[in-house]
Amino acid sequence: FAAAAREHGKVGEIHLGAFRQRFGLELEQCFPDEIAFVLDRGLMEYHGQTLSLTSAGANVINGVIVLFYSNRVKEHLLAL
Repeated sequence: FAAAAREHGKVGEIHLGAFRQRFGLELEQCFPDEIAFVLDRGLMEYHGQTLSLTSAGANVINGVIVLFYSNRVKEHLLAL
């Protein structure tokens, strides 16, 4: 997630092509529930080849980022 965002230089944005190139999968394949969550709540929106934070999402960026952590990292954090 962060790597795909950094490759295109914008914080709060995931470039879908960069994600696909780096991980060999579509973002939607890896995070369908998380994407539905952020879209339904107006935290992110699609702009062409990017999934970008909205102003509402920017206000809670730390919470949005965590949604896109790997399951292993999420499980570790919950076990703390």
